[in-house]
Amino acid sequence: MKVLIVDKNANEIKRITNIIKRNMKHVEITGYASDRRNTLINIEECNPEVIIISKELEYESGFSIVEEIRKSHFNLPIILYSLEECMNDLKRSLELRLSDFILAPVTKHNLIPSLIKIEEQVQKSKKELEMNKNSELVLKKGKEALEFGFIYSVLFSGNTKNPWKELQSIFQTRNKGYVMSLNIMPCEKTDFIPYEEYNKAINKNAPYGYRCIMAATMEKQIVMFVMETRENSLDEKSRKMQQLKFAEAIRKFFLSAFQIRIAIGIGSERSIDKLAISYEEALRSMQIERNSVISHIEDIALGKYMKGQYYMELESRMLQDVGNKDLNALESFTTILGIMDDYKPEDKKSKILELLILSTYESKKNGPSTLDSINYMQMVKALEKIEMQELNAWAIRELTYIIHSIKENSEEHSFGINRNVLKYIETHFNEELSLQEIASLANVSPQYFSRLFREKMGMTYVDYLTKVRINKAVELLKYSDKTIQEICYDVGYKDPNYFSRVFKKITGLSPKEYMEKRVR
Repeated sequence: MKVLIVDKNANEIKRITNIIKRNMKHVEITGYASDRRNTLINIEECNPEVIIISKELEYESGFSIVEEIRKSHFNLPIILYSLEECMNDLKRSLELRLSDFILAPVTKHNLIPSLIKIEEQVQKSKKELEMNKNSELVLKKGKEALEFGFIYSVLFSGNTKNPWKELQSIFQTRNKGYVMSLNIMPCEKTDFIPYEEYNKAINKNAPYGYRCIMAATMEKQIVMFVMETRENSLDEKSRKMQQLKFAEAIRKFFLSAFQIRIAIGIGSERSIDKLAISYEEALRSMQIERNSVISHIEDIALGKYMKGQYYMELESRMLQDVGNKDLNALESFTTILGIMDDYKPEDKKSKILELLILSTYESKKNGPSTLDSINYMQMVKALEKIEMQELNAWAIRELTYIIHSIKENSEEHSFGINRNVLKYIETHFNEELSLQEIASLANVSPQYFSRLFREKMGMTYVDYLTKVRINKAVELLKYSDKTIQEICYDVGYKDPNYFSRVFKKITGLSPKEYMEKRVR
């Protein structure tokens, strides 16, 4: 703890110094002063944590100096000592928030307890300040992680529903935006680009009504979602001009702040569930318009755009075939590799890596896969070393491996899924159980679940749910006094007429006929 002593008498300063040093060896006397000017200079230069000041100074009262100090240091601990004590002095001590008022002479008995108390408060304040800093840092890092996770979730797993609902309030954005792909030129170094600095600068320059959610630099690329925070009333042409102006501001910032040249691709505005398309458009706009530092998907010539559309259809078909373990995916992939023949080597390698990663995600949607622990870094290193003439063959081998690595669910796994699902259906049959909801319980895609259920149960999921409901209705008709309408609602149907038709189709009798038969 650092202490400043203020007194007109040098001997008194020396005496107080000796008292402190003998009793509190870890306390540092950071300065001495005898008047207002030197006191204020010492405070600014030495940053004392405690001031011990005499009331009786050469030209003014110590109280007047304390008043000056309080103008800029409201919470700085101050001990004032005086040769006399009066009610006015005590009143002013309270008004100026003095830590203590000591009656002279200053001794270890009246000074040291006061200093110890102040030291405890100072240490407590330091700990609280440190905790606040750590909390702010954790919150900041947590928010960054949320942004990165949200971006990669949308782009690579297609999962937009749950993350968006959970994070929309945190990001304070609406359900609409577009993607910018910031691509650093191959010759530029990226190891010294501070994420915090460019994140802050980009959001500061974002168009009114937008917020930028971005990921850190990855393979010389920064993916950025530009999301609406309020409805944009501009027409399409004005929006495009706004986007190009923003992109130019970002490009100039990177050049001036980091001396780094970047190219920017801009996708079209989309709803949250279509942002992956905007991302593809941003990439494609740069791949087609290679000579532009800023390229917008809307500027691509019609013929080139149609080629891009064909590419997107191929990619979508390929990923769907991968998920279904269909080797036709290799045919689509081969065509895609041909389309990319005019790409720059680094662009083609980046796109191949992206497609292989997307393929592994697709493979995992339909159940367990040996790809759960795939080493993407090894894939990246292999791509860096491979020659262009060998690239297509290597890529096809990798995709073939991915397709063949999708495990067929074992009998035990299949029945495990069915047991869990059947138990859930039997206890929730009266609720609205969609195929998608039930498939999510088994952690597989609805398409795969539907096929698996039919194979193992010999009927469709819908037919099975209907059978469970009607069996329950039969039981209620037999053993309860409920009306047909009440039973209809109890087993999960909302329309009694529809319930009657389904009941008759399954049992051969209408609910009314069944009830009358039971009575007889």
